[in-house]
Amino acid sequence: MSELSNRESIYEHIAWKEPKLFGVNGSLLTKKLDADWLYVIVFRYPLSIAIHNKNTRGQELDYELSGAVNNNTKLVEFYLEVKTQSLLPYFI
Repeated sequence: MSELSNRESIYEHIAWKEPKLFGVNGSLLTKKLDADWLYVIVFRYPLSIAIHNKNTRGQELDYELSGAVNNNTKLVEFYLEVKTQSLLPYFI
């Protein structure tokens, strides 16, 4: 949270891409943010993510595909949570 706060005090607009925000700690962090934050939530194709991760990490495709689907599930849960916290005007 301190890194985000530091950036917010320096810059008028910031973007934050952090997969860990989809977990429990991310939920706690988003509840502390001001209501004027805009969330841009992007879903990527799980197979392309899995192939990329397979090539870079050397894991089996089924393992990486399971991880990609799991991360998209977390992203859906994150979307459902922030949707109730604010007016989420855009869904990309």
